[in-house]
Amino acid sequence: MPDSNPTPTPTTPNRNLAWAFVAIALAAIFSALSLARRIHIEQRNKAVGICMEMQVLNDLAASSGRPLLGVLLNLKARGLTGIAISEETVSALLQEGHLTWTMGRLGGAPEILERVAWAIKARAGINPVITGGTLELPPMITRSSFAGLSLGLNPNETTAATAADLSILARHGNVQGASPAYIDAMLGRSRELGADFYLPEGEQALGQRALIPYTAEALRRLKLVYVAPEFAKIGGDALLTQKSVDNVVRLHSIQAADVDKMVPAEVADRFQRAYRERDIRWLLVRPITLAAENPMMATMEMLDSVRKAVLHEGGTIRVPKPFEDPAVPRIVFVLIGLSAALLASWVWLELLSWGDRFSWNPVGITGVLLIFALGAACWIVQGRLLMSLVAAMAFPIAAYQIVQAMLDRSKIHPFALFGLMTIVSLVGGFCVAGLLNELPFYVRAEQFFAVKLAHFGPILVVGWILLKGRFSLRQILGNPVYWGSLVVSLIILGGLGFMLARTGNDNPAAVSGLELRFRGLLDAILYTRPRTKEFLIGHPALILGLCMLIREREKVPSTQVMAAGVLLMTLGAIGQTSIVNTLCHIHTPLDISLARIAIGLILGSMLGLILWGYLQKAWKPLRAQ
Repeated sequence: MPDSNPTPTPTTPNRNLAWAFVAIALAAIFSALSLARRIHIEQRNKAVGICMEMQVLNDLAASSGRPLLGVLLNLKARGLTGIAISEETVSALLQEGHLTWTMGRLGGAPEILERVAWAIKARAGINPVITGGTLELPPMITRSSFAGLSLGLNPNETTAATAADLSILARHGNVQGASPAYIDAMLGRSRELGADFYLPEGEQALGQRALIPYTAEALRRLKLVYVAPEFAKIGGDALLTQKSVDNVVRLHSIQAADVDKMVPAEVADRFQRAYRERDIRWLLVRPITLAAENPMMATMEMLDSVRKAVLHEGGTIRVPKPFEDPAVPRIVFVLIGLSAALLASWVWLELLSWGDRFSWNPVGITGVLLIFALGAACWIVQGRLLMSLVAAMAFPIAAYQIVQAMLDRSKIHPFALFGLMTIVSLVGGFCVAGLLNELPFYVRAEQFFAVKLAHFGPILVVGWILLKGRFSLRQILGNPVYWGSLVVSLIILGGLGFMLARTGNDNPAAVSGLELRFRGLLDAILYTRPRTKEFLIGHPALILGLCMLIREREKVPSTQVMAAGVLLMTLGAIGQTSIVNTLCHIHTPLDISLARIAIGLILGSMLGLILWGYLQKAWKPLRAQ
């Protein structure tokens, strides 16, 4: 026998769905106008550069007994595109014996002493005197303060790179007392020696902190492109990227300690995903081993595997270039914002009314006016950022409100409702992607903010919508609490809390080794890895919840089944908000984001269908008539 019947709140067929569907259609159309430009930009920029560090190449030349130029030419044939050359210091030349220090005097070859004199002038504004093969140092310069003096790039190394027709990534770090003149001198000399890119070295970018804007201006003036290292904690990198959005290329590297634990196939796969999934355009390759029977051949094979992996994904191996601005007309942003505002207003009024007509009270009117004002404010960047958050929350909530109204109307297949909800959430993601379709988001100088709120805010709202639509508050509070229900609720709340900690760009919760292996398996067998919380939790839960509520609508309702359906549908909001969030990652190519969503939907639907078949046989309340 079924349990005591619930007393659902009376719901009248909603007469305002047309408003919602019109808003969704308009949002889809206007978002497509913006995203078409993004697709065009992404398709035009497929160039990927593969670089190595000059120190590694020097060691490789020494160990193989070959001239440096010969090594560079052999590696270039296997995909090497550029060389990262670090600045030399006085201490390094002293250790190597190219310089000698005697009582405040330096001795060495004339060309080296000239480099030292140039470096002292760049750093301190002093012109030291060179006489008879020695350089007189000013009295205030001690050996300890002098040893770390940067001499810029080694001309012999830049000459070899230029002779091999390889691009040069000049590496400079920040120093105490760096001035605009110092920045101009270092970057200018690197440009004269043939550098096309600047890659920070050490813990700070050149000019950190106050002179970062000047560094960005100097890079532009000297026609040097800034290379922003991914995942690196370098002081000034974020600000320099923001100041160089039209003059920046992102780089991915694998630390030597991590490379040592990987096999060549894993290295190639990691670089492949960096290019395909995150728009990385420079790949800094390090040797997978320091010991081999033939180090040169091992390096060539590794470069070849990385090159083939990039080519397999449609990339082209050549010197990369910065992304272009999509130049979306501002009116398109406003149209997207207003269409999203139309749906957000519908969501707002629906939350206030709960009837067949909207209640145009002062609270409702004020909310609508504010939402439309925000939509019109999409003319400016700040308005677009705020409206993207509104859209990210409004569309998943709207999907549930639409289904809530349709569940009581007629017989609709659960998968049809699941598809409808997914389309609504997908359009919400398109709105966010369309509003944030600007160059700073391509290079991660800017990112979608309030990720946690966009993820979990709608879940709380839809839970309230479903409970209010199926049960009365008095009934919920008056029913006894069962241990089973309490344990399940605590598990779900704990899971949501864990995902809340895991969500975001810099989340505190570490990924376990087991999960990393699971992700690696998905990466290996699928075109791209879907989000785990979508296909393992969100989508199956939503399908099960829809199946339960529709099943109970067609027979005598069971409190247990209906409560379980509401709980599962609420949990299913994880998948819907995650769909929107996937499209918020503007630095990920649009086709990859769509593929990730599609694969998650397929796997999640299959899992949901399997679980539903099992529950119909195993759970007694579902078998009761």
